[in-house]
Amino acid sequence: MWIVAFITVVAVLIFASRMKELKDAREAIAAAGGISSKYQCMDFSKGPKIAYIVLSILGIISGIYGYTIQDYTTVALGVLIFFLFLAEFFMANIQYKFYYSSTAFINRGKVVRYKSIKDFEKKKMPMAFVAVITYSGDKHLVPPKALNLIKEQMQKKERNRVGS
Repeated sequence: MWIVAFITVVAVLIFASRMKELKDAREAIAAAGGISSKYQCMDFSKGPKIAYIVLSILGIISGIYGYTIQDYTTVALGVLIFFLFLAEFFMANIQYKFYYSSTAFINRGKVVRYKSIKDFEKKKMPMAFVAVITYSGDKHLVPPKALNLIKEQMQKKERNRVGS
């Protein structure tokens, strides 16, 4: 039974850490102007949120199952799975929302100007985040669906610069 108590404490600490990260990210986005009329928001969070809720429910089911068969390791894993995926459910509100304007986008509270983008780094895994690399060497992870929008905005800027 001690393993259930230990894992519960660890899971709650991880959950609290992620909630602090979420709060800090929301404050940074608000400070950068993301929650205003200056920036538009694309929300890609629906699919991941559904997956995280389903996985959280599986954690609950695992915990209940472990309790009924008196396997406390399974109970502990169920508790851990529940809290981890519940935290990810809430974090999806930051990770899978993309704030952008005609000149820049906001990534976790940092404004990234399109003209500062040097390159993109795609992972071979499907649905993996794309790294946007700036000339200063910073890497900003964005949802894969946001990549087309970034490239489109960069091309508009380039056409406007060349056309002027």
